[in-house]
Formats: sequence, C-alpha cells, structure tokens
Amino acid sequence: MRFLSCLLASALAAFADDAATLKWISEEHGKLLMAARNDGLMEEAYGEVSMEMRASVWASPKTKSASGAGRIWITHWDDTLHRKYLAFAEKRKKMRTAAAAKFVAIGNEVKAAGDAEKAALAWRMALRYDAASREAHERLGEVLVDKQGWYPKEEAEKRKKGLLPVGNDWVPAKEAAARHLKWAEPWVVAGEHFEVSSNHSLDGANNVLARAEEMYHALTRELSEPGAAPAAPETGGLMKIYYFASRADLDEHDRTAHGDRPGLKTAPGFFSNEDKISHFFPLPTNALNSLEDVVRHEGAHQVAYWIWTAAGAPPTLPHFWAWEGFATYFESVELKDGKVLVGSPDHLRVRQFRTDFASGKHVPLAEFVTLDQRGVSGKYPQCAALANFFMNAGDGKHREKFVAYLKVVHEAQARADTFESAFGKKPADFQAEWEAWVRGLK
Repeated sequence: MRFLSCLLASALAAFADDAATLKWISEEHGKLLMAARNDGLMEEAYGEVSMEMRASVWASPKTKSASGAGRIWITHWDDTLHRKYLAFAEKRKKMRTAAAAKFVAIGNEVKAAGDAEKAALAWRMALRYDAASREAHERLGEVLVDKQGWYPKEEAEKRKKGLLPVGNDWVPAKEAAARHLKWAEPWVVAGEHFEVSSNHSLDGANNVLARAEEMYHALTRELSEPGAAPAAPETGGLMKIYYFASRADLDEHDRTAHGDRPGLKTAPGFFSNEDKISHFFPLPTNALNSLEDVVRHEGAHQVAYWIWTAAGAPPTLPHFWAWEGFATYFESVELKDGKVLVGSPDHLRVRQFRTDFASGKHVPLAEFVTLDQRGVSGKYPQCAALANFFMNAGDGKHREKFVAYLKVVHEAQARADTFESAFGKKPADFQAEWEAWVRGLK
C-alpha cells in the first residue's frame, strides 16, 4: 500500500495534464472511503485514505477529516459485517478495474505522442490497480506463460521452451528441480515483507510465504494505534525464512549455523535472534500443530524482533506467558474471501483451553504471570486464550495497555510488578472478568 501511494504521488506529478482522470480517481477513492466508514469497515476505509492521495488538491475537506478517526483493529467479525465487506470489495474491484483502464488509455496516448517513459509509468500504474490487466502487461512487453505468470518477452520464451532459472543458468525444468532440492541452490520466492528459501518445493515455499505475509498483515494492523497507520517495523529489507525439505536438513543447518543446540532438535520450527531468520520443515501428519500455525507463530516472534528493540525475553524472566501468548494469538490468522482475520475463539489453542478450563485445568492469573519459560511449558493454550482476552474482550478495552505490557516483556525489562505497572491493577483483579469471558466463548 505504501508503494502504491508513492506511485500515486509520482503519477500526480507526471500526469498533471491528465487532471480529469486523476480527479476522477481521487473522488472514487473518497467515495469508497466514506462507504467503508459507514459500514464500519475501518481497515478498508484507512486503505482508501492512502489511495485517495491526501495531498491531492482534489481531496475534499470531508474526506480529509474522515481519514484519521477510528481504529483498524478487528475485535469481532460477524456474518453481517462480512456481507458488508464482500459488497464493498466488489465495489472496490470495479473501481480499480476502471482506474486501470484509464491508466492504460493514458499510456497509449502518451506513447503515441512519443513519451515512452511516461507511457510505461502509466501502464505500471494500471497494474497496481488491476494486476490482471492483460493490456497493461502486453503494453509493457510482457508475455503470459501458462501456469507461471507474466514475464518479459525474452524470459518468457525460455520458460515456454521448458527452461527455468537456477542462479545465472537456464536449465531444463527437471534439472532445475533436482538442483533446487539441494540446500546450496534452493527455490527463492519473495513477497512484500518476507523472502523464503526452500529445498522442499516451489509450491511449499509459496505456501510458507503466503502464511507469513498474512500474519504480518494481521499483526501490524492489530498493533496499530487508534487513528494511525499499521505499525511497520524498519527491517532494512525482506525478512528471511528457511523452509527445509526435512528435519535432517534443518538439523544439519542447526549443526553448522547454530552450534547444534539440543533444544532446537525437538522444535517444530524456530526464529533465531542470532541470524534473524525463521526456520521450518514439513511436520508429520500427527503433529499437534500444523506447519501453517508454526510459520505464523515464529513469524510473529520475527516481526516482534524488529518492532520492539532488543526483543528476546530471557527464559528465566517472569511474564514469559506474554512472549508466547503474543505468538500463539497470531497463530489464529485466517483468510476469508480475501479478508485477513485473527483471534477466533475456535482456533485450536483457545478451543483446547476452553476444554481445560471446564475441567479446572488452569493456573490462577496471580500465579500464571509470574511463571518463567519452564513454568509456561505445556500451558500454551492458556497463553493463547489469555492473549485473546486482553486483545479482544470488551471491544479491545484492555488492548493498548496489553501492548505496552508486551513491549516491556519483549525488551527484556520485565520485573515482578510489570503487570501491575502496565495495567494499573493486580493480575488477581482480572480473575473474575477473565473467567466470565472464557465461559462466554462460543
């Protein structure tokens, strides 16, 4: 979204003589913004604020005044709200398809007038609005390769001949697959925030990348301050993920890169503060958690590393539940018709705690927050459910204090009284409210 806003700003300058088109686009974003706000779709409203070019002379005062209000957290998402989202998404799709067509037309006009550079900018803008615009791809000299995507003509011709790139070489697909199965020459796929290297498979790498990007979207949105943009960590580049073909491959990497630490040999995946990389492998079918959950869990630790300075709660620190509660909360990220959601009480961890709670298998909060890593072991369902409570209960009334508490824990500054300092209450003061919330989960 930030990159698209930069492109819009560039277009505003480059296409000043196409004022009618830019005014129409600005006004359409304004209409979508107000429609989203009226339906309570705050994340979508914020997205249209960014797209609508607040610096534009055409942005109405009404639209500008609507831009900073509200919050983009999602504490609930019922069927009624989802139907409104689907209707809005259809309106947005039609508008962006129309905007893409207008930019294609601008590109065609300026190309005919002899300005190839400006034409290319217009066609790239078209693709930012509608990535499926065949005409924009073709105007940019790209060719569609079946089941692979759009590529520059020269590269597309090689791919159509059954060749694939491995390093600087173009080799037959079978040879490429064989070489990628060796960790020295893995598949590498990149998204907006993560880069995945894998000797498992291209599909496997793309699956891990998709889960990590969805988690990032949810995490930065849910940590945002009311009326502010999503919290975007300064990572200095794409965050790296390694997805190994087997446990043996991961163990070999651990031996050479992480000192063969015993604890890593039983972990279903891990993020390392040492190399700032998340590490995964295909989990057995009888594993307690899915690969997707583990990717989201460790990816949350990875993003937290960059959001909070010196992230890395010592194992002996009290309040360790918050370190794991944060990550288990974002295990619950899901994609529903293109909408990224998080915090479902039906997620595996919370569902397990609901069963444990009914059986009396839970630790009172006054004791729970004092536990270190060893004490929290085996209690991840309670970590997940308690994080869900502080994030969502009472329409998020505890969230800002909880995030402040998380920051102290992640920056390894937690002390015995950290909970009370953050919330202004003792853990025991939340016990009744917490238990009532758990009983009310459906």
